[in-house]
Order: sequence, then C-alpha cells, then structure tokens
Amino acid sequence: MCAGKGTRWNNYLGIPKHLIEINGETLLGRTTRLLKENGITDYVITGSDDRYRQYGKLIPQTNNDCEIDRFEEVEDNEICYLYGDVYYSEDAINKIVTTDTNEILFFGSDYEIFGIKIKDKKLFFKHKNKVKKLYLENKIDRCIGWEVYKSLNKIPLDGYAITDIYYLIEDETDDIDYPEDYENFKRRYEMIKVEVIKEFTYRNFDELEDIKRRRINTKGKLYVGDTFKCDEKTAKYLTGENDKGEVVVKIIEVIPEKKKEQTIKKSTKSKKKK
Repeated sequence: MCAGKGTRWNNYLGIPKHLIEINGETLLGRTTRLLKENGITDYVITGSDDRYRQYGKLIPQTNNDCEIDRFEEVEDNEICYLYGDVYYSEDAINKIVTTDTNEILFFGSDYEIFGIKIKDKKLFFKHKNKVKKLYLENKIDRCIGWEVYKSLNKIPLDGYAITDIYYLIEDETDDIDYPEDYENFKRRYEMIKVEVIKEFTYRNFDELEDIKRRRINTKGKLYVGDTFKCDEKTAKYLTGENDKGEVVVKIIEVIPEKKKEQTIKKSTKSKKKK
C-alpha cells in the first residue's frame, strides 16, 4: 500500500517516502525483492505515482476519504496487505508469507501494524466499514488498521491488547512516518568500506548474509586483498567481534549516505503506543 496523502512526510527530499533509500535500496524495492525471494510474484501496488511501476503492477487507489481507505478491496478473497512505508526484515517477510491463518491475522510490533493476512475478506471489510462510519460520524478520532483490529477483537477503541490474532514481530522492522524517522533509521546503515587482511570462511555465519547476497565471493570465503562495502554490524563482526575473535578486515573508509541539503519542517509529534 503506497497510497495516502503524505501529510506527515511533507514531500521531504522531493520524493514519496516509499522511494527513500536505506542501504542503497528503496523501501518499495526491498519489500518487492523480499517477496520474490519468498516465492511471491502475484502482488499489486496501490498508489498514484508512476515511479512505482518499476516494482510491479500499479493500480490507483479508488477512494481516499480517510487513512483506512488504504485497504483497497481487490477481487481475490485471500489478501495480504503490506505497507509501503515499512522497512521489513528478511525474517518478517518470511514469517508473513509462511504463517497461515483461518480468518484474519495481524503482524506487527507492540505499537505498529506491519501487515494483515486475510482469508475472510467479508469479515475484514465488515469491520473496516464499521470503523470508517464511526470516524465519518465524528464518534472516533482516527480510523486505521488498529481500529479494525480492535473492532474484530471487541476491544474498546480506546483500549489496547495483544490477542491470538496478532503475530508479534520483534526485530528491526519498522515504519517511517516523518523525515526525522528516516534520518534516524538510515544511520544504522552507513556503509563501511573494508579490505580483507586474513582469509575467512563465512558460509556458516548468518551475520554475513548481506555479503553473500552481494556475491562478493561465491565460494564462501573472503580472500586477502578483497575490498567491499558492508554495514557497521558486519564491519564490527569482521574486525574481531565474532565468536572466533578473528580480525579479518581493516576499515578503509566510512561512507555515510550523502544528505541532500533541504530544510524540513520538524514534527512536534512523537511516536506513541497506539
């Protein structure tokens, strides 16, 4: 889902937030890549920006009265909604793809929903429309995925509870609402250029998944003289913070993403548990 009005993002950097880059990859590009790596090729992108077409089939959002309209109704009865402004971990996408549900299952952290998997579309839209009606009648202050979740679980709309239809994801997966969210988030992914000073077999080390994906060396080893870019976590691992205590590389350069000069409107809001 890449629709919405973008009021919180405020056209920062002159692009929609779904196209911002973290570690050299757009949010939308990362999500669609991870879906494909998990065998999912039948997906559509909802939104109005033609630049989204490079990542898959694009359909316009038919209604945008309020935020809950992002849940565009499609022909299929079984649907999985993902958010275009979320940075998903590899594990999160795998869990969403492989975890089954009888009716409806929500995925997210304790304060943010990252995905909704639906096998009973009629039930979901019954509660979605109920929530929207309450909002348009000014009986509730907002109508987003949380309100649908609460309505389904008969939780007071001003209450909070994690139930058995909520799959808790507790890793680096997170959404990006405001420009400062993005600036804080991408600092985790400043790239570090390193040179290998000791041959090292990395095939069995999950921490080096990024290197394997970049195909720095397809034989499962780092060879003396190899140079490559990696994130800070991987650099620390290779400079001695590994279970063998081996110093495998030396750091050549720290390469933060170039920041575009632009004055942004600072948000006075902070994230709260929803």
